[in-house]
Amino acid sequence: MRSYVAKNPPKTYRKEAQQILAWLEKQEQKARQDIEQKKRIEEQKRKKQAELARLRMEIVKKLAATSGRYVEKKPYTITDTKTGLTWVMLDSQTMTGNCMDYKSAKEYVKNLKTGGYDDWRLPLPSELLVIYNDRPSFPAQGKTWYWTSEVFAAAWEKRVNAVKQTGAGIWKKWETGLNSCGAVRAVRP
Repeated sequence: MRSYVAKNPPKTYRKEAQQILAWLEKQEQKARQDIEQKKRIEEQKRKKQAELARLRMEIVKKLAATSGRYVEKKPYTITDTKTGLTWVMLDSQTMTGNCMDYKSAKEYVKNLKTGGYDDWRLPLPSELLVIYNDRPSFPAQGKTWYWTSEVFAAAWEKRVNAVKQTGAGIWKKWETGLNSCGAVRAVRP
């Protein structure tokens, strides 16, 4: 098309040819931009996967310090041999890069397939308190607080018992609203 427009003198269809050429050039530019965007997204995914693998290896090294209390039986999961519960190695904020409200947290757990399991759930506060406050403590780094499955009515609104870390490094139960922005440390069964 470029060759036709460049080589042919103005004639009846030259204007239409120029319009088609302009449209094609826009489409070509858009296609190049789409390809570049896909490359950037793929590169970001590759970097994210490499970072997650690095974090996993850090945690796997820490497992040895738990004297067999916590073991990785399947990739990206940690089983507590004392309680028999299996936990996700990397919490929701590490995996997604975002905090989430309670509704999103429930949806996240519902769709979680880590370790080949699909029966993940939000933990009870007592379950989280055990892994973080007992010694040896859970080897994965924790965010400042996590959602739990305990929802209750408080006057005119629903509230959730969550678990948060204090300044002294001790974890405790506290309540928050459903629209707060927290993280999930999923557990099964």
